[in-house]
Amino acid sequence: MAASINHNEMRNANEKLVLQQIFNNRLISRTQISKNSGLHKSTISSIFDSLFDKNLIVEVGEGESTNVGGRKPSLISFNKKYGYIITFDIGRRHLRMANFYMNGQLINYKSIPITQNSGEIILSLIKKLVVENAINDTIFGLQGIGLSITGVIYKNKITYSPFVDFSGIDLATELSNEFNVHTILENEANLSAIYLRDFIEPNNPQTYENFISVDIHNGIGVGIIIHNELYRGIFGGAGEYGRSILIDRENKILTEELFSEDALIAQAGELSHNDTLERNEFLDMYEEKNPEIIYITKKWVKNIAQILYNLFQIFAPEAIYVNSRIIFHEAEIYKDLNSELVALNSPIPTNLIEPKKDIEYSTLYGALALVTRSILDLSDNFELTFSGD
Repeated sequence: MAASINHNEMRNANEKLVLQQIFNNRLISRTQISKNSGLHKSTISSIFDSLFDKNLIVEVGEGESTNVGGRKPSLISFNKKYGYIITFDIGRRHLRMANFYMNGQLINYKSIPITQNSGEIILSLIKKLVVENAINDTIFGLQGIGLSITGVIYKNKITYSPFVDFSGIDLATELSNEFNVHTILENEANLSAIYLRDFIEPNNPQTYENFISVDIHNGIGVGIIIHNELYRGIFGGAGEYGRSILIDRENKILTEELFSEDALIAQAGELSHNDTLERNEFLDMYEEKNPEIIYITKKWVKNIAQILYNLFQIFAPEAIYVNSRIIFHEAEIYKDLNSELVALNSPIPTNLIEPKKDIEYSTLYGALALVTRSILDLSDNFELTFSGD
């Protein structure tokens, strides 16, 4: 009995290894998988039969023969049309959604304004969008739902949500029961870090196994990657930097109340006597060289540099990525940030690295990566590279 269990475990591990090789290469042959994995060709052929039966892989033609001639190798690809995944980013003022094939190819994208903070209303809207945005050209249809949340997630449940009232709502269970698919919730900063690990890092000339992703939007969150794995901390609370406490005249003030993008925009709103000032209006004022806006932005950038400096002292990462629509909207602001770090004698070994894709999409791609791993049963131990085409 024990020998049978060990054989099954070995077979399962080998199948995952082969699937990883196929997923990470647009086209690959049995011979190349054997070279990459060390598995015997006969073992790979047997696994191929299983993966073909599951419709996870497809044969897509022939490769080049070797220098000595012989039969051309059959080329195999991951079947992106196995099914599709839909992901959502639930923000303070928006609900973004995207459909993807399972190799990471974007099918469609929408952004819907949110005017209420009712979890029930948002759950109903999500269900409606899942039905309305069904994709009909895959074999097995919808395979998973991923959700990005501003707040804390523990065991796939929301334990803290500052902008949307999800109290009494088990979002993952509701959607899993409704659509009978894998449903995963995760913090937005964590998903930004996953996106960087699975989409950006594999394509960088120099890759990092230990880095942090700092999201500065409504609040300030940090996604932490240690040895290529996401670090969530106890009860999922790691990285909630914006909730760290500052003391001002014996009053407790949260860091994000002073230094988030929302805090900066609110300050600009007070100066311009506009309590509904939006980010785009703020950026217009900056571009128009409004002196008050320039002044408070430079002061804000100085504080952000100090936050990044402190984060480096705590984590000593190989790199720090920053997600901020304001910082990367203007080259001058980004330049000021780097100058402030230099002035601090910052030990950060690289310049801050801007994500290569629009940051509006980063959490959606990160959620896709987590859901895909769940569907394929490939944990963080298996490096995945999403081709996106």
